Amino acid sequence: MSLEQRLEALEAEVRELRAALERRETSMRHDRRCPACGSRRILHAKRVGGVALSVAVVGLFSPEPRGYFECYVCAACGGCEWYVEHPAELESVDGVVVLAPESESSPYR
Repeated sequence: MSLEQRLEALEAEVRELRAALERRETSMRHDRRCPACGSRRILHAKRVGGVALSVAVVGLFSPEPRGYFECYVCAACGGCEWYVEHPAELESVDGVVVLAPESESSPYR
């Protein structure tokens, strides 16, 4: 393989790697790697706090929590990410407003 062919192959590989990096999710939940320090030792807390924390409570006589919080924590640096379990449940809760646009034609993206 000539030097030019090797260089061309390396440049193609670099393009592929750059494209993969642009598509890459950078979160502990998806990558199982800390985006801050690179550690792979991630802790997942399905419920946070002495009692399960939730975004909202629905119902008057028998209240039901909606949108439980869960947390991913890097065991090395302590960085954390918060997520809500079943976020679609929150769209019908009083006081929760959807800010995302209804369609792609909206000026807000």
